Amino acid sequence: MKLSAIAVISAFVAVTSAATTPVSLGTTVQSIMNDLTQIGAQFQAIDTLLNGFPANGVDAANEIHEHDAQNHVLFVQINDNLGLLPSPVPEADVKKIVAAYNAFTPTIIDTLTQIATKAPDFESIGVAPTIQNDLILSDASCKNFRILVEGMTPPFMSAAVTNMFTSIDTARDNAIAAFSS
Repeated sequence: MKLSAIAVISAFVAVTSAATTPVSLGTTVQSIMNDLTQIGAQFQAIDTLLNGFPANGVDAANEIHEHDAQNHVLFVQINDNLGLLPSPVPEADVKKIVAAYNAFTPTIIDTLTQIATKAPDFESIGVAPTIQNDLILSDASCKNFRILVEGMTPPFMSAAVTNMFTSIDTARDNAIAAFSS
């Protein structure tokens, strides 16, 4: 069966157009919001597992690792999507992103604090290197997220956003340090 030149050209134009069609601002922001919802759920799951740790043992530690790995993927996706947003990002969208992240910031801090406190328990069951590695890997993507969000934050929100991220970074640094001692 021969393909006509018109069919080939039409297919090429359709594929090229689809590949170069920009994603809308609304779609990108919605994708970011969906990923933030999933990240919040992952942190809640980790926090719940930590509440029962070390009694729930190696299985819980493995689940914590799985949830953290998923968060890492989600943060990379969010960072990619944040890079697609126009500059300046509309203030309403920045407020939505910050509010969504801030809503589960206490859970993130509690999770990281529990990990730091329970570092000896992770060590006793032989999973400390995995948990420490998860913390180190998440550090980079979370700090990239911070840089991107702070870069788009309006001046009147800067202090609150910086404080939010600083408290998380401090808790993460403490958790990493707990595995280094």
